[in-house]
Amino acid sequence: MPAGLLGLGAFAAVTVLGVTVLTGARLRRALWLALNAGVLAGVVFVHWLIHQSLFGVGRLCPYCAVVRVVTIALFWYVTLRNLGV
Repeated sequence: MPAGLLGLGAFAAVTVLGVTVLTGARLRRALWLALNAGVLAGVVFVHWLIHQSLFGVGRLCPYCAVVRVVTIALFWYVTLRNLGV
């Protein structure tokens, strides 16, 4: 499966959860932990993609760089929220 399709599905799920939280809904702890696990998997995948871009392809894509920054920031936000910081 292409990385773009994985990203579309993952970011769609995160967007739905974000809109749900913005409407005032309170998500269960298990859902927050599942989101944290999913975002952790995303960060691992993003780091692998960074490695492939730099050493395999030898080029960087500006759009891909934005997606990587957003994924890493999302990981930190969800992790710190789950830790109660």
